[in-house]
Amino acid sequence: MSNPAVMVPQPAGKAAGRNGGAAGGAPARNESSRIPRTLDPDQVGHVLQRVDEIIAFYEARATALIMVLQDVQQEFHYVAPEVIEHISRRMDLAVSQIYGVATFYKAFSLEPRGRHHVCVCTGTACHVRNSRSILERLERELQVERGHTSTDREFTLETVNCVGACALGPVVVADGKHYGHLTVSDVEGIVEQIRKGVPAVAARSGLAGGSDPDPASSSSATGPGAAAAGEGTPAIRRQP
Repeated sequence: MSNPAVMVPQPAGKAAGRNGGAAGGAPARNESSRIPRTLDPDQVGHVLQRVDEIIAFYEARATALIMVLQDVQQEFHYVAPEVIEHISRRMDLAVSQIYGVATFYKAFSLEPRGRHHVCVCTGTACHVRNSRSILERLERELQVERGHTSTDREFTLETVNCVGACALGPVVVADGKHYGHLTVSDVEGIVEQIRKGVPAVAARSGLAGGSDPDPASSSSATGPGAAAAGEGTPAIRRQP
């Protein structure tokens, strides 16, 4: 079954044209003039070339905007302002429209994220099982506060109200892998596995290799880059 079209609200009155201009009317003030630059000048060409490949895979369809952003997020760990401008031009979408989508879903970041993304569930089921102490231990082990990225850009530590795996609480999701039934004493071993890039599901009896506890909920990626399936991101199958 094909995916429903992604509808993005437009300002009342006139439909927004590309780069924020009203369709059929005078163009709005150039939004790009107010956007700070974050990419290394030496990397801009390479990054935008990859973005072009991602857009081309989806045939620059406006309804594929979320999938394009997912692939960009997965590959570069964030959606740079320069990339948003480039997508605006290539897909004929308003910059404000792209920002609206990128800021609505928590899986997208407009600031550089660490190479490893660590998310601690703080929902009720995890909270009553001492997720706060696990979070505090992670802050010490990773040397970064929640909601921030380490100075070496190795780790981004965040919290989320629910990851949909309450039976495994307390739960930490690192680089898309779930670690469940945790205790504070498990944290050091988890950090070591993350640094080594070892996928695993942590259990109270020890850290054992495994996969996502609910594979059926993961999005199936067939695009040029796997989707960054994160909290709040719609489950969308890649369809060229």
